[in-house]
Amino acid sequence: MRIARIALSAWIALIVSLPAMLYPQRGAIAQQMPSPKPTEPNAAQTNPAPTNPAPTNPAPTNPAPPNPTQTNPPRTVSSPPPPQGFPPAARVSPPPVETAYTLGPGDAIQVDIFNVPEYSGSNGQYEVLVDGTINMALIGTVRVEGLTISQLTGLLQQAYRPYLQRPELLTVKLLAKRPLQIGIAGEVRRPGSYTMGGTESGPATIAQVIQLAGGITQSADIRQIQLRRRQLGRPDQLTTLDLAGLIQLGDLSQDISLRDGDTIFIPTATTFNPFEASQLASATLSGEATAPINIVVVGEVSRPGSYTVTRVDGTGGTLTISRALQTAGGVSLSADIGSIQLIRRPRAGAPQSISVNLWEMVERGDLLQDLILQEGDTIVVPTAAPETMTEARLVKLATSNFAADTSQPLKIAIVGEVTRPGTYTVGAGGGGGDAGGGLIGLTRLTLALQTAGGVTQSADIGNIQVIRRPRAGAEQTVSVNLWDMVERGNLTQDIILQQGDTIVVPTVSAENFDPARSIQLATTNFAADTSQSLNIAVVGEVNRPGTYTVGAGGGGGTGGGIIGLTTVTRAIQTAGGITPLADIRQIEVRRQRKDGTQQLIALDLWQLLETGALTNDIILQQGDTIVVPTATSIDLAEAPQVALASFSPGAIRVNIVGEVLSPGTLELPPNTSLNQALLAAGGFNNSRARKDDVELIRLNPNGTVSQEVVPVDFSQGLDEQTNPTLRNGDVIVVGRSGLAKTRDTLGEIGGTIGAVTNPVLSVFGFLNFFQMFGGSSSN
Repeated sequence: MRIARIALSAWIALIVSLPAMLYPQRGAIAQQMPSPKPTEPNAAQTNPAPTNPAPTNPAPTNPAPPNPTQTNPPRTVSSPPPPQGFPPAARVSPPPVETAYTLGPGDAIQVDIFNVPEYSGSNGQYEVLVDGTINMALIGTVRVEGLTISQLTGLLQQAYRPYLQRPELLTVKLLAKRPLQIGIAGEVRRPGSYTMGGTESGPATIAQVIQLAGGITQSADIRQIQLRRRQLGRPDQLTTLDLAGLIQLGDLSQDISLRDGDTIFIPTATTFNPFEASQLASATLSGEATAPINIVVVGEVSRPGSYTVTRVDGTGGTLTISRALQTAGGVSLSADIGSIQLIRRPRAGAPQSISVNLWEMVERGDLLQDLILQEGDTIVVPTAAPETMTEARLVKLATSNFAADTSQPLKIAIVGEVTRPGTYTVGAGGGGGDAGGGLIGLTRLTLALQTAGGVTQSADIGNIQVIRRPRAGAEQTVSVNLWDMVERGNLTQDIILQQGDTIVVPTVSAENFDPARSIQLATTNFAADTSQSLNIAVVGEVNRPGTYTVGAGGGGGTGGGIIGLTTVTRAIQTAGGITPLADIRQIEVRRQRKDGTQQLIALDLWQLLETGALTNDIILQQGDTIVVPTATSIDLAEAPQVALASFSPGAIRVNIVGEVLSPGTLELPPNTSLNQALLAAGGFNNSRARKDDVELIRLNPNGTVSQEVVPVDFSQGLDEQTNPTLRNGDVIVVGRSGLAKTRDTLGEIGGTIGAVTNPVLSVFGFLNFFQMFGGSSSN
């Protein structure tokens, strides 16, 4: 037994001195190291036991090399195994304390044993196995999982102490960290489990794993991020982190390094801050900007529906509400952009409804209202109440970059008192034009009326209705008073139209018809086209009653009325003017309205002559009928003034036959009296004329011929009994005196031919007169 012990000691001494013999320099160092003392059975150990004792056989912790004749398996040096089952997590106060890195399966380490590299294995490099161990020369399997580099260094130094004179020269360093298995949930775009690589120079942090998970959503509460970390033998550590400082100030203190098995939960924010949401959306934590997202836009937009869009467009602009509205074709003019709702569905909790007021952006430049969108957002654009949309706001809305495209044609309907009612497709600016003061690129009401041929004279432009059918909400009716625009210049009444509008132009009631406004209406740019010919009828006391087609200005006639427009007086001129029996105080215009009823307009042309009131000379429209009644009584004192009126004939033709000095057809001024006509014919033939009376033969408008004997008294003024006003076509017959008759009967003595000729010729002329008029005379 003693010999065996001596032999064992010799073997140990040989092993210790072997490196010195092979490598003199190392040997010199090794000689300085004390030799281990032989182990006595049941003797107390001179070296402390290793941290991880072998699980089998109560043999020394650092055994001697195996005897060549006996093989002993290597012993395992390990740390205490972790307990089974973890207690509930305990919340700790932030910021968390950064602890040293602990080893685990997959880590690559370097073990260097000074002067004896053969103890370190191949290159001294080891990878922690899946069971958390490494295999070392001499000492066998060592459990390293859960140990820090410092702890492992101490463990290996203790394990190799029996074999090394200077075990403190053993060093361990971390070559490459194992991939970390990290779980992340809550308000990230792609929650789940991620494997992250790590190096000693760049440990994986919370910000990195958030980016790997696609970035946080805008519903995230970055001030309450929760990190759960496993701890061997202790409850899980639950840490609350605040990354707001990282985004706003670049504070890295909260962006801690992760450990294998860490779990991150990002809760949903309970409040919404537009400023922080904007910062959050533009931060790197929000993920890849070019990744497409799905959104929905509904309500008052041109093309409601779902869209897949990128978070950043080609110009670098982010996906905001206004850009989403552009994608959906723009908002309509019925949109209430001050009450837009953004419905956001967070990963946890109920959907959020965020109110957005884009008027704040349009009118005050508040870009915080133009929120940046995220996956699954729904934008609801409600319908505005008509009374809230002022002209100024309509113009601002129509010219905003998120309004509907004004270059697209509109399909509208126009009914009522317009020349050509129906449906129309009008382009931007009303078919390309911008007449009427409309804003370029926008279709206004007056331009639409022009497209329909203009309003008629029966239009009640003070009560126009625009019926609008919004995409959301009930049908709207917008009341428009274009008189407010015509008379006071209020352009807000010339509203901007939008797709699907229906314009209703009502008929003015008889009690509300104002001839003065009729003239104003006819001269507006949205009235019926005055260059078009009109089909009208003129009946009653005019010289040529009938139907007429007259152009602008009444066929170019001269006289009163409004230049370029067909008025009542011009129509009467076209019909040959009034007759002397016309009652110009009771003229009537009969107008057929679009609603099927007939409008009767009473006019007093005497007021036109007396005061120049053009309101009595109304402008005509298609299909009007003018009725000139017969006067029941005539004021001859008015005849000269009426004769000079534009609606009286320019001249009348009167035929004077018989015993006057210049018989024949005369052209006389209208309303010329009988006495004036006789004087125009040279007066009576004093030697032959019967000067007491004359015969007046007249062709009446009804086709009959009347004949009456009129006493002649040149001292009388106009008098229907003794000095009547003549009409066009009247015939005056001046008879022979009694002496002339006798003389003509007897003839000259011996001249029977002359005696016979005169009566025959007289009879022949009288018959010719009736043949000319085609009727019999009556008294």
